[in-house]
Amino acid sequence: MPPRLHVVLTVTPGRVTAASLDSLTVWVSVANEDTETIDLQLVSSTLLVDGRRSMFWNVAIGNGARDARESALPPGESVQAARVMGDGLVREPGEHEVVIEVCGVRSAPAHVVIEPA
Repeated sequence: MPPRLHVVLTVTPGRVTAASLDSLTVWVSVANEDTETIDLQLVSSTLLVDGRRSMFWNVAIGNGARDARESALPPGESVQAARVMGDGLVREPGEHEVVIEVCGVRSAPAHVVIEPA
């Protein structure tokens, strides 16, 4: 059984042009609603873009600053992480759905629109 987590995913900005893809940033917030301290294993989380696993996410989340609470999040606390994904998130014009799974718990979908050049 997965831990009781509240996982929220946001992609900003929510609408970009093909020329401004470099600004796409993924924000993840995880709240521990369980009674035990949890190792979120955020570096092992799965980001899905239009239902397909993003391999770029594994590189992005594995690098950069890390909050120590990611490996020991006490009950009732939350932690946030953000990674600039740019065109590593998505390149094709249209509306795209992005979901993250942390410790078996999925976020609600976030949406990003890539406008044609």
